[in-house]
Amino acid sequence: MIKLKIYNIILGVFCIASLIGQDTVAVKIIDFPTVIRSMANDENGNIYIESVKGLYQFDGSKFWLIDPNYNKGTLFFYQGKLSNQSEFNKRNIEFFGDWQKNAVWHPFIPGSTPNLISHAKDKNGHEFLASNNQIFKVEYRNKFITLQNGYSTRGISFINNDLYINTYRGIFRNENRILPHIVFADDLFYQKMDSSILFSSNSNLIKYYPQNGKSEVIDLSSLGEKNYITRIIEYKGNLFLGSRMGFIDFKNRKYIGEKVEINDLTIIDDKVFISSSQGVYIYDGKTLQKSPQFKDGLINSINKIGSNYWLSTKTGLYLYFSNKSGYEKVLLDKDFLNLECYTVKKDKNGFYWASTSAGLYRFQKINDIIECYFPSVEFNKRSFLNHNDIFYFGSVQGVITFNPSDFTEYLKVKSSLLTWIYFGLGFIILSVGGYILFKKNDKTIKPKQELNHIILENEQDKFLFELGSYILENLATV
Repeated sequence: MIKLKIYNIILGVFCIASLIGQDTVAVKIIDFPTVIRSMANDENGNIYIESVKGLYQFDGSKFWLIDPNYNKGTLFFYQGKLSNQSEFNKRNIEFFGDWQKNAVWHPFIPGSTPNLISHAKDKNGHEFLASNNQIFKVEYRNKFITLQNGYSTRGISFINNDLYINTYRGIFRNENRILPHIVFADDLFYQKMDSSILFSSNSNLIKYYPQNGKSEVIDLSSLGEKNYITRIIEYKGNLFLGSRMGFIDFKNRKYIGEKVEINDLTIIDDKVFISSSQGVYIYDGKTLQKSPQFKDGLINSINKIGSNYWLSTKTGLYLYFSNKSGYEKVLLDKDFLNLECYTVKKDKNGFYWASTSAGLYRFQKINDIIECYFPSVEFNKRSFLNHNDIFYFGSVQGVITFNPSDFTEYLKVKSSLLTWIYFGLGFIILSVGGYILFKKNDKTIKPKQELNHIILENEQDKFLFELGSYILENLATV
């Protein structure tokens, strides 16, 4: 028995290392109506849930009660079969599966720390975790790649096909360190006129020439006391700096407007939108004014997607509707109602990605289905890049990069299929109409069947019918 315990401990530690080594850990949350005591699958991939209200069966998306009087205790998948605590008690078997599962899967459960985690795998190989009154769908299919693993990262940019990543431990080009005398780097900006790169490093501005590797420190003493530089942008032919002490006109070496602590600078509709600790300011090339329409408080970034504005703040993500002049809070995680958000971006398939202090979130409809990736990882401000439809999000553990189109399970139907869609819908209408007319004229036909029971004779008809049925059932996402 002691050997079995040692083996289980070694196996548990090995599994932890294997899972943490996976770049992809996706969590999809399904709420359960009561507290889950245990969950396990049988040899056929059927999942069962033991709860305070009885025994349920779960198919990966829906669950239903099958035995309200279940009293055989905790469920286990043991030696290839579904078993329960009563069986273990009868056979006097000591089992450490709970400890193993909790140790292995604990880092990937978002929200409050659970004491017990159950694990099950369905017939399609999908893996699920259960804790408290929630079920988590877990995926680890290496959709993500981590660059500069273990480094806290800020500015990210492709310049002349070279990838530059700023970190708190130096500057890297194509993952090789350059400028070894610079320990900390935040933002970067490429100047085409002389093929140089500007790096912000604490209160210094570094000019770097990739052609020969030379660099120089730009004199900012005329601005007064040294000041941490957060952002570098070009606007109307001039460079501007965001800093902890205000908005800086680089050409004229002077501060503009109020001295606000700046988190980000974004050009929207030919104006500079300034995200600060005091709210949103707007610069139009002449004056700097605080915008009365946006929220006060610490704003990490502001983005305009379509006609609406997204505010990533200290207390969460907010959507400002231009046509309504009102806000809606986007609830990313119900366990952290005020989860700090750093940026939100939309991919070409219509999904939004939000980086936060505890995970990377993906959603499509506001406050609908939300997925959390890397729930134990803190992402960073001013650390995002979209290059050739590949996303790069900077975090305290490195740059997480991926192609949003790899997440095919929720993709919209592409426009190239619209002809098939219209043809399929037309076919369904004609088929159903013809079927009804035929039934009216044939008294010997059986009572009318449901739509999904109509028999179609050839494969093309079956394909179009199934396509049309799918479209009708999923009109909201087509």
